[in-house]
Amino acid sequence: MSEKIKLKITDRQGQKHDVDVEIDSNTNLMEFCRDNSFGVEGFCGGMGSCASCHIHIESSEHYGNPDDDELAMLDDISNSKTNSRLGCQIEINKDIDGIKFEIAQEP
Repeated sequence: MSEKIKLKITDRQGQKHDVDVEIDSNTNLMEFCRDNSFGVEGFCGGMGSCASCHIHIESSEHYGNPDDDELAMLDDISNSKTNSRLGCQIEINKDIDGIKFEIAQEP
């Protein structure tokens, strides 16, 4: 039996979704949102260079720090906030169980 975590996602239309996700060591938030019709494109394939997977983390927990490349990309986004991250840089694992995030509006 595979392990599952919960994600709390607010889509671009403001709809809230509570979803159970199987942990897969090769999956990130961008891929999950893209593959499950949440309107995320992932044009760059998860390389952190297009920002189509821009999210705002609403949870109070800490989910790692963005590296310099991610920070540079976030600096170029007009609707970036202090809680902004690129979904492609957040791996789905048990450390993010319960994460609550909003898929950012396209700039």
